Amino acid sequence: MTRKVTRREMLIESAALSLAATKLSAFATDRPQLRVCLLVEPNLPREGAPTNLTALLNGSAHATITTRDAATIASQGIDADVFCNSHGNVYPAEIGDKVYEFLARGGSLFHAGGVPFGRAVTRKDSAWTSDEKAATTLREKLGIHVYG
Repeated sequence: MTRKVTRREMLIESAALSLAATKLSAFATDRPQLRVCLLVEPNLPREGAPTNLTALLNGSAHATITTRDAATIASQGIDADVFCNSHGNVYPAEIGDKVYEFLARGGSLFHAGGVPFGRAVTRKDSAWTSDEKAATTLREKLGIHVYG
């Protein structure tokens, strides 16, 4: 059975592909591969991010994509040139400090889908619950403002 794709999903996926192709291929070929840390957390909701984001990034000839879960990022930090969250605006609150440290020391963010760090979540009794305070704190530290 073929899955019907909405116009919004098509636009999001084509925008993500365009950004990935533009940003990752613009990285000069005489330089080392661009290292991308991709957050992929099992069972974490996805809001706004294209469902094929991982495949799009893995298709780049100029980047090495390393997939990490939240526990690994929380304990080891982000060792890459670029951080990308495959879940759109949702992220595990436990990685907030590591994301801030990474960006504060000059790391880059590739974001596709919604407001960056728009909704922090924590796991409680095998369910994800929103943590608005964590999301607001990280966005304020990063200078990300949400209007309207």
